[in-house]
Amino acid sequence: MTILRRLIPAATPVAVLVVLGFASAPARADWVRVGENQAGDRYHVEIDQVTEIGDGVVVFDTLISFAEAEPSGAVVLIDRFVADCRTHTVTNVSWASYGPDQALVEADSLPLVETQAAPDGTLMAAEIDLACATVGH
Repeated sequence: MTILRRLIPAATPVAVLVVLGFASAPARADWVRVGENQAGDRYHVEIDQVTEIGDGVVVFDTLISFAEAEPSGAVVLIDRFVADCRTHTVTNVSWASYGPDQALVEADSLPLVETQAAPDGTLMAAEIDLACATVGH
C-alpha cells in the first residue's frame, strides 16, 4: 500500500490532484543544494514548498540540474515526491523536464503505486532528510 493510499481515501481523487498537481518551477523558489552525483548532476530541494500532508508524510519538489543535456534536450528535471519521514520511503508522483530556454520538454503524472526505500547515504535519502527537517521531522 502506498503512502498516499493510506492517507487519502479513494473517494477523493480530485483532492489528490489539487494537493499534488504537476511538478512546476515557481518564478521565485528557494532551492537548496543537496549534493552532486559522479556525472556532475546537481540535486536540490525546494524548501519553501515542502508540505506535511499527514503525520510525518511530506510532499516536496526536487530539481536536478544536469551537467550535460539529456538526449531529449532537457537540462533540468523537476520531480514531485511524497515521502514518509519515519520510514524513508518515497513515491514519485510527477515530473517535468525543461530545456536550456526553460521551455517544457516533457512532463507526466505517475500512478500512485510505487513506493521505494531510500537507502542511507544516497542523494534521495538526503533530499528526504532535508524536506522532513523543513517541517520539523
